[in-house]
Amino acid sequence: MYPSPHFYEWQYYIRAYLNEARWLHNGYNPSAEEYLKNAWISIGIVLAMVYVIFGMVGQTINQYLPEFVENWFHSDLVCIPAYFVRFLDDLETSKILLISY
Repeated sequence: MYPSPHFYEWQYYIRAYLNEARWLHNGYNPSAEEYLKNAWISIGIVLAMVYVIFGMVGQTINQYLPEFVENWFHSDLVCIPAYFVRFLDDLETSKILLISY
């Protein structure tokens, strides 16, 4: 039995969270490149986009699902909104941290 194509998105998502947890636990400050490589996945927009686009449109777009799942990691359609959402999230988090300290 082969895993669902959605299995791989979850695998990347969980691995990204584990990287962030490892960095925090070890007191490691990642380089900007390391951070960006991990951040756009851990924000979860990739999962949301896959489920919204392919879950709501229905059967008519399912023929494109395998190609999208294979290439989503290199797609600007996924990366750019993910960076944008992650930066907004980090900006709000930093505001809260500055107020609380």
